[in-house]
Amino acid sequence: MSLVGLLAMIVIAWLVSKHRRVVPWRTIAWGLGLQLTFALLVLKTDVGGVAFGALNDAVITVLDVTAKGTEFVFGAYANETFTIAINVLPTIDLARLGLRAMFGGLLASLMTASVAGLLV
Repeated sequence: MSLVGLLAMIVIAWLVSKHRRVVPWRTIAWGLGLQLTFALLVLKTDVGGVAFGALNDAVITVLDVTAKGTEFVFGAYANETFTIAINVLPTIDLARLGLRAMFGGLLASLMTASVAGLLV
C-alpha cells in the first residue's frame, strides 16, 4: 500500500509540474533506490538496525545536552513554558554548529592533502 502512495506522490508532482518534459527521472529513480536500500538495510539486517540505533542514541544525547544547556542559561523558565526561541532554536543551533565543525574539518583535511600534493 505504501508503494501505491509513493507512486501517487510522484505522479501528482509530475502532473502539477510546469515542465513535464524535463523531469529528471534518473534522479528520481536514484532517490527511490537509495530509499529502498536504506529501508532494507534498517528493517531487514541486524547491522543496519544496530547502526541506526547507535545514531538514534547519539541524536538523543545531543538533544539531552542541548536541553541541559538551555536549562542552565534560562533557568526554570525553560521547563515551565514551551517557546520556540528557548526550546527549539538551541537544538537547531547546536546541530548547525556540529555540521559546520564536521564539514570544516573535512575541508581542512582536503586542503591539507591538496597542498601536500596527495590530490591531483
